[in-house]
Amino acid sequence: MPDILDTIIDRRKRDLAELGPTFGLDLPLRRERPVVPFLKERGAILEIKRASPSKGDIAPNLDVAGLCAQYRRAGAQAVSVLTEPHFFKGSLLDLLAATRSGAATGEAPCGNGFAASQQSSGIVASGHQASDTAASGDQTREFQGPLAFLRKDFLLTVDEIEVSYRCGADAVLLIARILDLDLLVAMAKKAHELGIQALVEVRTREDVEKLTILSQTVPVLAGVNARDLATFSIDPLIPAAMIGRLPVPAVYESGIRSPAMARYAAQLGYQGILVGEEAARNPETTGDLVAAFLDAGPDRTSRFWQNLAERRERHENGRPLVKICGLTRVTDALSAAEKGADLLGFIFAESKRRASAELVREVHSKFASAPTRPLLVGVITELQSSLAHEALALCSEGLLDVIQWHGDPLLNSPLLDRLPHYRVVSVGDREDIGLVQSLLTGGEVRLLLDTRVEGRSGGTGMMIRSELLDELLQRIPDLSSNGLWLAGGLGPDTIGPVIERYTPELIDASSRLESEPGIKDEEKLRAFFNAITGNTNGVY
Repeated sequence: MPDILDTIIDRRKRDLAELGPTFGLDLPLRRERPVVPFLKERGAILEIKRASPSKGDIAPNLDVAGLCAQYRRAGAQAVSVLTEPHFFKGSLLDLLAATRSGAATGEAPCGNGFAASQQSSGIVASGHQASDTAASGDQTREFQGPLAFLRKDFLLTVDEIEVSYRCGADAVLLIARILDLDLLVAMAKKAHELGIQALVEVRTREDVEKLTILSQTVPVLAGVNARDLATFSIDPLIPAAMIGRLPVPAVYESGIRSPAMARYAAQLGYQGILVGEEAARNPETTGDLVAAFLDAGPDRTSRFWQNLAERRERHENGRPLVKICGLTRVTDALSAAEKGADLLGFIFAESKRRASAELVREVHSKFASAPTRPLLVGVITELQSSLAHEALALCSEGLLDVIQWHGDPLLNSPLLDRLPHYRVVSVGDREDIGLVQSLLTGGEVRLLLDTRVEGRSGGTGMMIRSELLDELLQRIPDLSSNGLWLAGGLGPDTIGPVIERYTPELIDASSRLESEPGIKDEEKLRAFFNAITGNTNGVY
């Protein structure tokens, strides 16, 4: 598809040449409000956003002042204002309306459903106060200090920094991808001279290199965009891969559509979240998003997703990640790892391939001195079973890296929320496509897709029908670009065509690699990995 980012930048260059950095608007000659520190503590940024190139109109008739007041009550520390006029239908006038609103100073306007709550139950976070009244009816955390404002746009000149300052912005977004290093440095220095914050958006290693050099010159914040600006696809693994490489605190941008995803951003260790489309479409839900982020923090979940993201990057030849499941012998685990398995699966359920805690401990010890090792997966089917609890205990101990759950995909469990995990969705008909879509929107980082067979749980050893998988990828484009995990019926004779047709990110194989249940066949393992290597196409 065409690179929409290039189109946006070309149009902006024409506007700057014809209209200048004010875009022909009558703007203040000097700033009207004091500069507010931008995201000095953990917090949320909620966005004024009217439209987008990928979704069209989002909230074309939004009330800027009213939204700022509502965002304050939801607990936001800052408001992002999208000012790009052609593709996002924003304006510098929106920025002025926001910075001039009562919400900017904490004097939120009454009426129109935006009256600030007068009830509180005590301080719950720095700068935040719990409020019993909210648009959603849930407890929210009204921010008590003055709001900070981010001008979010495709800024290309130093003069635009000064214009942003005059319009009341406390921070400006600088997109590393579209700015060469010298210009990026000059724009960040100008922001620093004016006393406002530069939020530098990064997504690639090249972007991080620019950021690292820049951070040695002026203090900046980073923003990691889960969305590819060229294709608008969203990949939550990008922020996981990037967080450990950043020299400065960072904001998680794009794709925050649920409390689960907000919690994920906190678990990764991000200083803040920037919520755009979801906030503009459903401002009444923003309190839940902010609370989920503020209530969570870095934990073992981040370690798993970071490790997985790094493994994906190491497969530079385009090879998918490989999980070998149903292991019952140490020798088979070591053989699979030697041939290139990225994950090893151990089943803790009633099965011919049932594993034991002793097996996991022994396999884990075999990799204790290795510089890298496969990630160890505990597979469970019934959350309340003694076998599942055994796997959960091993994961809590750090002997298993993640839990793979074959239970009800709609069930939320505090047991799982405390541990790294991903869910399996069994796909058997078109209704299951909607379920997959709903779960991804709800905050699942990845889903393992298997074949649904009535009366059976766990792996089935059968492939998802091709026409069903084709429709699923058509309806959920993000899966086809970066997130397809496949299980069921994968072996030396079937994996080649699957990779060629679907370019999965991860493949999960078990029964077709066995001489008997639970016993892996050395020749089948070798043929399987040879088939994978022989069918790469450079996607990853």
